[in-house]
Amino acid sequence: MTQHHGSPDDPSPLSGEGVEAIASALPGAEAVLAPLARQEFASFLLDLGSGRILAATSAAARLAIAPGEPAPEPVTTVATRLARRTAAGFGVARLRLPGDLSPRTLRFAALALPSGPALLFADPAAFAPAAPSPVLPAAAPAVPAALRPLLAQPLRVTWESDAEGRLRALSPLFAAALGSRSGTFLGASFADLERDGHLTDADALIDAMASGESFTERTATVPPVGVESPLDLSLGGAPLFDAERRLRGVRGFGIVTAAEAPLPQPPKAPQASAPAPQPPVAFGRNVVPLRQGSLSPQESSAFREIARTLAAAIEDWPRIPPDTAPPDNLDAAYAEPEPPPASGDEAELLDKLPVSLLVQQEGELVHANRAFLALTGWSGLDALAEAGGLERILSRESGALHVLTPDGARLPVEVRLVAAPFLGRPALIHVIRALDTTDDDREARASARRAALDMVPWPVFLLEMDGTIRLANFAAAERLGFPAHDLAGEPFTTAVAPTDRADAVATLDRVRDDGASAQVALALRNREGELLPGLAAVTRAGAEDQILCVVIGPVPQQPELAPVAVPEPEPATNLLPRLAGRLRAGLEGPMAILREAPAEALSDPLRDALKSLNATLDDLNALSQPAAPAEAVTCDVSAAVRAAVAALLPAARRRRLALRLDDAGGVTAQAAEAPLADLVAMLVEEAVAATPAGGAVAVSVFTEDEGDKGPRAKVQLSDAGAGLDATAAAAALDPLSGLSPDDRFAAEGRPLRLTRMAEAARALGGTLEIDPVGMNQAGEDLGRRRGMIARLTLPA
Repeated sequence: MTQHHGSPDDPSPLSGEGVEAIASALPGAEAVLAPLARQEFASFLLDLGSGRILAATSAAARLAIAPGEPAPEPVTTVATRLARRTAAGFGVARLRLPGDLSPRTLRFAALALPSGPALLFADPAAFAPAAPSPVLPAAAPAVPAALRPLLAQPLRVTWESDAEGRLRALSPLFAAALGSRSGTFLGASFADLERDGHLTDADALIDAMASGESFTERTATVPPVGVESPLDLSLGGAPLFDAERRLRGVRGFGIVTAAEAPLPQPPKAPQASAPAPQPPVAFGRNVVPLRQGSLSPQESSAFREIARTLAAAIEDWPRIPPDTAPPDNLDAAYAEPEPPPASGDEAELLDKLPVSLLVQQEGELVHANRAFLALTGWSGLDALAEAGGLERILSRESGALHVLTPDGARLPVEVRLVAAPFLGRPALIHVIRALDTTDDDREARASARRAALDMVPWPVFLLEMDGTIRLANFAAAERLGFPAHDLAGEPFTTAVAPTDRADAVATLDRVRDDGASAQVALALRNREGELLPGLAAVTRAGAEDQILCVVIGPVPQQPELAPVAVPEPEPATNLLPRLAGRLRAGLEGPMAILREAPAEALSDPLRDALKSLNATLDDLNALSQPAAPAEAVTCDVSAAVRAAVAALLPAARRRRLALRLDDAGGVTAQAAEAPLADLVAMLVEEAVAATPAGGAVAVSVFTEDEGDKGPRAKVQLSDAGAGLDATAAAAALDPLSGLSPDDRFAAEGRPLRLTRMAEAARALGGTLEIDPVGMNQAGEDLGRRRGMIARLTLPA
C-alpha cells in the first residue's frame, strides 16, 4: 500500500507495517484486519473522525479509494449511519463506489484505533483462504482464522438452479463460506452432491427439489475438507415458471452456519498449576446477556431508552452556563468521600459534569461521579455496594423513581439510560436528575391517591400513555391475584384475556389519540388463568391528561322481557332488498354532504373511510334494486373472463402480482350477457385487491359434467388473500343469518360485497360458492389455512 501524508490535524494513512502493528496490539483485530492483506479484493479502512482513508488495497485504489485521500461521499454517508449502531462482529453494507456500475456488497466492522474510531469495509471474498492449507489430523477441523469473522453469526445466502436442479449461481457470501468447495457445487444437483459425498443428510432437501413446489427449512450438512470447517445448511426455494407455465428453475435462499470442533491438543508434561489466562475481550460483545432469548417487560422498556444519546437525554433539563463554576457545596460534599475506583480521562470527564451519573457494566456499578455523590450524600462505590447496589439504591414506588440516601430518605428523581463505552468496554449510564417536588408532598399525594382508589370496589388501573400500569388499586390486585406492586410497570394487556387484547389496545390507542372516553367489553385473566368478564371504561386523567384511567365494572345484566308475538319472517329474497333499500336511504344524506367536501379538507384516513362507504352504498343499491330479468342467451364465458383478466393485468403488475389464466377455451353458458360480464369483472377485481403484493391469483375456466344436472360452465378463482372458515363464509354470504361479519370483506369496509356477488349469480341462474379454509367440499381437512377459492357455476 502506498504511503500518503495527511494534514497535521488528520490521522496519517497506515502502511502495511502500521496495519500489522495495530493487529498485534488490539486483541481480536488480527482476523478483522486480515482482508487488507488481500490486494486483489476491494477493502479499505476509514477514519470516522476525519473521513479519510487510512488503508486500502490495490483493488480499492482502482475504485478511486486511496490511503490519505477523503472517502467518497457515498462511503461517508453510509459510514455515518453505521457509526450510530453497536455491531456484534461483522455486518453487511451495500455501497455504490465511484468505479462500480452497480452497488457492491461489503462486510463492515467497527474498530477503536489509537487515532480514534474507524470502520473497516471488506470484500466478502477476501475472507476465503488464499491458498490450500495442509490437512490437519483432526476429526473435524476448526474454522480458519480468516473465516471466523465471516461465520461468527449465521449467514443469509441465496442460490439458483436450472430446470434440472443443477446449481447455476451462488451468492458471494455462500461461495465465500464454501471456499474451495464452491466449484464442486456449481453445475451439480443436490442429489449429485450427496452421491459424491459433498453433502450429507440431504434427503429432505432432495425430495423438496423433486416435488416442484415451494419449500423452506430443508437442512443438509457440508462435510469438512482440509482446513475448511463443516457447514450446516437450512435452505428454501420457490420454482420459477415462464409464460407457458414451464419450469425454468428454482430460486432459493437460506441460512449457513459453521460448526467448529476443538482440535486435539498434544500431551503436555505435568507442571505447576498456574492461573488460566483470561481470554481477550471479544469485539462487539453484548451489553446485557439475554435470558433464554427474550426480555422481560422492564428490560424491554429500558432498552427502548438506551437508544437515546447522552445529549438527547439531558436536552430538556436545566442548563448550567459554560462559564459558571460548579456550586460551592459540590467540593465540600466531595471532600470526605473516597475517590471512585475508576481512572482515565473518561472518569475525570464524568466527574467534571454537573449532571449526576451512575455507570453500570455487566450488572455492577463501576463509577459514580461527584455530582451524584454530592446529590445523594453517599461516600463512594463501597458504600453503595454495602447498601445493596443499584437495585436497592434506585427503586420505583407508586409509579415514581426514588434514590435512597444514607439516612433512609427517598429522593424523587428522573432517570434516563444511555448506552456508551466506558474505559474501552460497553456500559449503561444512568443520567439522574432530582425532581423539584419534595419527598413529603409527593409521598402524601401518592398515599392519598392510592387510599382513594382502594376504596373503589371495582378494579381501577392508572396507565402510562404507552399502556404500562402505573398503579393498580386493591380491587384490581385482589381480582387478578397479584400484589399491586408487582403489577406496576407491567403492560396492561397482561391482565387481559388473549382474545380481548386486540380490542383493549385499540381502545387505549383511540382514547390516547382522540381524548374521548370509551367503553369496551373486556375479560380479565387472573393468576390461575380464569377469565373474569367485565365492562371497561377508559378515559384520560392526571395533570395535562397524561394518564389513562381504566375502570373495570360488571357486565350489565339484560332484563328479562315478556314474550311478544313475532310475525312470520318474510323469505330472505324479499326481505334483503327492503332492508338494503332502507339502509341506503339512511346513509345517502350524510354521504352527499361528505362528497361535496373539498378534497383538501379530508385526511387520508377520512378519504379511505369515504371510499369504503361509497363501496357499501353501491352494494346496497345493487341489492335493493335488483336488475330486471334479462333474456338468457348463449354467452362466451371464456371471452368474458379473458376481458376481465386483461383489464386487471396492469393493476396486478404494479403490485407485483402473478395473474394467471387457465382457460379451456370455448366455454359457454346460458345467461344474460351484460350481467355476466359485470359479475366476472367484480370477482377478478376482488381477488386481485385482496391478494398481498408479491402473491398470485389463478383464474380457471372449464366445463364440468354434474351427472343429472348435466354439463355446467365454471369459473374458479384462487387468490392469496385472507381465507374464510365455514362460519365466516356463511355470514358473508347471508347478512340476515345473525352471524357477526368477521372476514376480509368486512375488514376492507365492504361487508356486503360477497352477498351482492352471490345474488348476482343467483339472478343469472347459477351459484357462487366459497371453499372454507382447512377443508374441501367433502369436509376433508386439506391443511390449507390461507387463501380463498371462489367458484361460479352456470348452466352450460
